[in-house]
Amino acid sequence: MKSKKPIIEIYLKNKEDYKNPFNENKLSNELSDYILDECKGIAYNCEIELNIKTKFKLSSEERIKLISMIRSNFGLDVRESLIYMNNLINKNIFLFLFGCIFIIISIGIKDIVPIVSEIVLIVGWVGIWEVVYSLFFSDYRKRLEIKRFRQLSNSKIKFM
Repeated sequence: MKSKKPIIEIYLKNKEDYKNPFNENKLSNELSDYILDECKGIAYNCEIELNIKTKFKLSSEERIKLISMIRSNFGLDVRESLIYMNNLINKNIFLFLFGCIFIIISIGIKDIVPIVSEIVLIVGWVGIWEVVYSLFFSDYRKRLEIKRFRQLSNSKIKFM
């Protein structure tokens, strides 16, 4: 049996409801937040359908522009999140190397200054732990966010 495609209903009362007040070529923050909020509980691996209902007439050019605004809004979110992930990867590489170097230093000075050696060892392990924590917790949450943004930028958009 085929599962039912999740549908997000969007009701627009006037044309300004979907336009950003500072740049009418961009999607309004309120509409973007509403769409994201409506995604709660929807699986990340299914196609979402956006049904847009209006109390006014939209020309075909305006419909195309609105679809483009929705796709580019969530596409920009994907790109922004990917930039964040790249920076996080660079930070993790640095922290891992930092941790390894400190552990090696602690082994080298173990007999010379035992107390400092222990402190340096702890600092090294904390650096490595940060990388592990980031990989298993922080990165995972961001990867799910990217999946959601991609899901929305590729969603099927219908006008009712």
